[in-house]
Amino acid sequence: MKPFLSLFPRLENHSTVDTTGELATNTHGLLGSAMDYRVCLLADIFMPTYDGPSNFANNLLGHRLYYGFRTTIRPDRKALAPIFINRDKGQTAGFEEAVRQVMLSTNFGWPHKRLSPETFYTNSWTE
Repeated sequence: MKPFLSLFPRLENHSTVDTTGELATNTHGLLGSAMDYRVCLLADIFMPTYDGPSNFANNLLGHRLYYGFRTTIRPDRKALAPIFINRDKGQTAGFEEAVRQVMLSTNFGWPHKRLSPETFYTNSWTE
């Protein structure tokens, strides 16, 4: 994580946000989930780890859009998967350029008309 943290010095996680240790003693995890939601909502940039039917991510995407189109990065995971699989197999030539090409077509959370299968909670823009 050190190289990642040097690139993103304001990266936060549960241990850096909670200096009291209260999150560690929360047995039901609801406090941690609420903290995750709040931190993701107010973050400069949000990139969901799952694009499927996740209430957390979908509601958060809609909430961020409602609050002023905060940057949300939704890369094309199907296009990136073979690139990373080839890299894991040792095929590193052209890796960075291939990732750049996919990211050029990535949805960065700009306002757009709702497309199927988006729900109102993910994108309330048209209303």
